[in-house]
Amino acid sequence: MCLPGEPLVCPHGHNLPRDFWTIGEEPGGGQRCKLIEPPARGERRGSGVECGMLVYWMLFPGGMRLVAQVTSRELHEMEREHMSIAQIRDFLGLRWMPRRAA
Repeated sequence: MCLPGEPLVCPHGHNLPRDFWTIGEEPGGGQRCKLIEPPARGERRGSGVECGMLVYWMLFPGGMRLVAQVTSRELHEMEREHMSIAQIRDFLGLRWMPRRAA
């Protein structure tokens, strides 16, 4: 979970870029970490390899965001099916308890 104002980060802790693609009708999207590690101390060149981790995030009222690591296949399927947040929750196996009736 990211609180309002906190930056989105990939599972490796890298700040995610501001560009993303939306999935479905709900406020949420997919992002790929584009960070390329700089050279380690004493080295002339870095690996040149992009992190590439993929995440899906959901925006909740008040600015909180849930961030989940996903695969490209999962993102493609969510986008192809135009899934709602409830469908994405079930598809990714995320669990939270619905409100109980008073």
